[in-house]
Amino acid sequence: MGGALAVLVFIALIIKLGGSAAAKLAEQMLENAGWLKKQFDGMGWQAWLEPMSNTVYFKRPPEAIVKKYDLAPD
Repeated sequence: MGGALAVLVFIALIIKLGGSAAAKLAEQMLENAGWLKKQFDGMGWQAWLEPMSNTVYFKRPPEAIVKKYDLAPD
């Protein structure tokens, strides 16, 4: 799902949950992303966390891991 449809789904979710619940959900997503980044750091695996984003980028793992966990590395 991309573009305008994703925005509409996001707005509908905020309306359904209400502002404070949506803010709490966003805060939890940011905390989870920070936790994941720390896990990678603890393993010595190269990873990056965009500020104010729940997206964690990490160095491509070996092909066996990519296939086992059905990762989308590109």
